[in-house]
Amino acid sequence: DMISFALFLLKRYPEVRQQWSKRFRYIMVDETQDNNHRQWEMLKYLSEAHNNLFVVGDPDQSIYSFRGARPQMLVDFESMFSPCRTVILNRNYRSTPHILQAANDIIAHNRMRVKKDLYTNHADKGELIRAYNTSSEVQEAEYIAREIQNMIKEGRQPADFAVLFRLSASTRSI
Repeated sequence: DMISFALFLLKRYPEVRQQWSKRFRYIMVDETQDNNHRQWEMLKYLSEAHNNLFVVGDPDQSIYSFRGARPQMLVDFESMFSPCRTVILNRNYRSTPHILQAANDIIAHNRMRVKKDLYTNHADKGELIRAYNTSSEVQEAEYIAREIQNMIKEGRQPADFAVLFRLSASTRSI
């Protein structure tokens, strides 16, 4: 409702839009790949006076389509907020070459994207990625437990492991 009401005011009352647009000389928004249409519309109104909008985002990392995220708007940013400058930050400091190669291979098939190839200067290529398919959550949990147990037997410490989930409900089987 806050965004809806703000948009109502900005659209309906030009003097309100002008007042708020003049108030923010610079606007910076992070994770813009997860903005919905109304959030983009509000940014357009608020940046109108000074045209100093700085956004950071990656359409390949959009995870909120279920709540209306519009990564296409970030892909189309240059046409919506012209003139502008796009800077691609494709050097990765955390991941290994094997992980980045897999990421590049997968995201190359995304339909809505800004073309980029991720790279790193890590000398260590890292471990190869392994995929294991199961037919149930229980089989998946058993596989994960078995793999961790085997690595602990080989000398790894329990603190070396983390199991990441997209949804907390998925943790039950583990």
